[in-house]
Amino acid sequence: MDVNLKTKEAWAQGNVVLTQPGVMYEGESVYVNFESGTADVADLEATIAPYYRGQSQRVRRVDGEYYTLENAYLTTCEKGQDCPDGYPLYRIEAREILYYPEDRLIMKHIVVRLRNIPIFYLPVLVIPIKHFDRFPIQVEVGRNSEWGAFALTTFRYYLDK
Repeated sequence: MDVNLKTKEAWAQGNVVLTQPGVMYEGESVYVNFESGTADVADLEATIAPYYRGQSQRVRRVDGEYYTLENAYLTTCEKGQDCPDGYPLYRIEAREILYYPEDRLIMKHIVVRLRNIPIFYLPVLVIPIKHFDRFPIQVEVGRNSEWGAFALTTFRYYLDK
């Protein structure tokens, strides 16, 4: 890790782990400018206790107001539920996520995948953070004698306040 007190910048390389109460972030490299409030993280993996886990190719903090996540996914699957290809049993992928802390997530070009099979597409999904304890999309996978193999889904949405 390198820190320059004159320019108020910091760089960290290789298996960087950042923690906050209930959240653990792991990334390959991190750059932070403390003066401007900007940051850049490559290959981020996040665990948000007790429900969520996600991954993003790149995360940028913009003007200290919001974050952009590129080629990211979210899931409620635990790490041990990953498939042989390394992905969770199900996930919500997005080309871009705008994260406004304490307010909302705006997910763009979303594909819901079961294993690695796309099952649902949405152009945009907005998730209010104040209701983040209830994930907007849930998938239950199973098999029974009446239906055979199945995937039941639940989708919550907010029309307006």
